[in-house]
Amino acid sequence: MSDPRNIDEDAILKGLSPEELEQLECELQEMDPENAMLPAGMRQRDQTKKSPTGAFDRDALMQHLEKQALEHPDREDLVPFTGQKKGRKGQFLRTLHALLKKMLIVCFEL
Repeated sequence: MSDPRNIDEDAILKGLSPEELEQLECELQEMDPENAMLPAGMRQRDQTKKSPTGAFDRDALMQHLEKQALEHPDREDLVPFTGQKKGRKGQFLRTLHALLKKMLIVCFEL
């Protein structure tokens, strides 16, 4: 029996058919998909059979998205914005403002 360290893996892999390579890849993935030592891109096998459609052009994509966003009409607000503060804090501030106003009037009258 020969030493396992002397096995030529490249020669074995070159002798496999594409179907056998795909089956080997599936079996390797099933061994340990949660292995933290593997890079994230290698933890899951590539399941796409589609060839690349072309080079990625970020500027063209951004221009298209901006154009599409400008053409799409904004939806109306369900509750129109009035600028009025509501709730306990808003009520407190209105009351405080009214009291200070009364105090100033009283102070200037004296």
